[in-house]
Formats: sequence, C-alpha cells, structure tokens
Amino acid sequence: MKNILRTAAACLLPLMTLACDVSFEVDTLVRDSRNAPIPEARVSIRYSDKGDERTSCTTGSAGKCKASTITGFGHFNVVITKAGYKPAVLEVPTNTESRLNATLESLSSSQSSHAELVSGELERE
Repeated sequence: MKNILRTAAACLLPLMTLACDVSFEVDTLVRDSRNAPIPEARVSIRYSDKGDERTSCTTGSAGKCKASTITGFGHFNVVITKAGYKPAVLEVPTNTESRLNATLESLSSSQSSHAELVSGELERE
C-alpha cells in the first residue's frame, strides 16, 4: 500500500506544480506630485525589494506600462525608479487583478514617493 501511495504522489506532484502557475500582470501609472505623467520610469518586479528582477517595463509618454510574468502564489515587490526622483516600493500579491498608481517625489522633496493598488484597469496609450 505504501508503494502505491508513493507512486501516486510522485505522479501527482508534477501535475499539482503545473496547476500552481499563475499569470501575474500589473498595470502601472506613474505620476509626479503635480499629477503629471512621468515617462521613462522603470517598473521592476522583484522577489524582494533588493532581490533579482523577474520582469520589468518602462512607462510611455502617458506614464503607463504593463509588466507580466508567470509565477506561483506569493508576493512580488514592485520597485519604481526614475532618475531625479525618489523610488517607490510596494509589495503586491501575485494574484492581484488591480492596477498600481505611483507618485514619485523629486529628490529635493521632503515627501516620500509612494505606490498603491487601485481597482480597475488602465486605459491604453
């Protein structure tokens, strides 16, 4: 009986692992403190805020981009950077269906940059 259970587990494990893959996609809008879009901001999806990059995108003229990858369940850190601005970091669950809005503050500002999840999808450029 033990051998049958081991064989069944060995056969089912690869199938269960495949079923755990999920598509992770994050629509991002990056603006400055005056609500103006920030083009060419880098949106990096990482396993941790200092960890290896999994995927990324760069915002267009309207400050928007979409990054996507296939992953398992858990969390990613979204790190948004642009020269001359303070970075924004937000931990995002891999099963999110929300978009991310980020406001980057200039390096001279006393405020911190921030990002938040909001419901809905971004309009395409």
